[in-house]
Amino acid sequence: STQSTWGVTDNGIQTMLDYSCCSHLTTLDVGGCGKITDSSLHYASRLPLLRRLCVGWNIEVGSAGGLQSVANSCVHLRHLNISNCPAVTDAGLIAIAMGCPDLCELVASWCKQLTDNGILELTSRCRLNVIEVGSPGMTERVVVGAAQHGTLTKATFVGMTLSAEAVQKFVALSPHLREFAIHMFSNVPSSLVVLLSRHCHSLRYLHVVCDVTDDSLHSLAANCPELRCLILGRITATAVGLQAVIRGCPQLTQLVIKASHIDFRKVQLPPGLTHFLSSELTDVTLPDIVRRCPALTHLEVTVGRLGFITDTAASSIPAHCRHLTHLSLPNCARLTDTVFQAHSFFLFFNDAIAYII
Repeated sequence: STQSTWGVTDNGIQTMLDYSCCSHLTTLDVGGCGKITDSSLHYASRLPLLRRLCVGWNIEVGSAGGLQSVANSCVHLRHLNISNCPAVTDAGLIAIAMGCPDLCELVASWCKQLTDNGILELTSRCRLNVIEVGSPGMTERVVVGAAQHGTLTKATFVGMTLSAEAVQKFVALSPHLREFAIHMFSNVPSSLVVLLSRHCHSLRYLHVVCDVTDDSLHSLAANCPELRCLILGRITATAVGLQAVIRGCPQLTQLVIKASHIDFRKVQLPPGLTHFLSSELTDVTLPDIVRRCPALTHLEVTVGRLGFITDTAASSIPAHCRHLTHLSLPNCARLTDTVFQAHSFFLFFNDAIAYII
């Protein structure tokens, strides 16, 4: 893997792959190597055993010719990540569809030239288990198409408009779905969570930014007992709905509530919670949460409409969260040097990776 190694060029990739031992490579990750071009894809075509290829976040990688080279030689390819590659076109993706019948995982969000045609051609030829797609040129047709021909266990859709009809078709075709996420949608039906929970009982990861109500959370609690991670934004649900999820989903360990009116003083958070993020914590609720959730490893607190965080509240974190490895306190303008110079925080940060923003 040379992921995000900005100094690497095509020459470096060629030199590495020229070694005889590299002919047996099954995984190649050159994502974020900003100086490489399609020449690196031509070099990658020398790897007949390649199963996983990541070239995401590269401006000059992914033209039809480059992906055609991969399709001609890497016939056993199972995973392809071409996210944020503006050079990728429908023709390149169709070449992969024709030449790589074993492909089962596609990550292709924010490829500006990709349209429904390329995605639908690939999903009709390759039985996908994992898909992440979305760009200004795509419509909800790809959402339904992805489910029609594969057996999806993980789906992420980015930057599209979804109708209730499309959601209904998608969930009916995806009973084995375990992970579902939507990002930057301009319009999402309020029935989304209810429909997902009624059809996808094996759901373990859910990330939605839409109108989530108490009824939605009650449906999730009643139908998805295996849920482990819940990420919500712009919700109108109350503490009652959130408490229902916590009771109905005993394996829940990650909870992110980005924008809500929930009063966490009325919520009994699970003691096994490891990841927690909220924009609505205050000087009163933060100490109470860290006291009740000693297993936390990731904590992010942002200041919302309800109030502010001071040194007094922040000092409770190291006292209770001895396993914390990630701490983020963005926009907490009332914090001062005093809390971080305290002896307890000094000892705590010796063993933690902290991000104070």
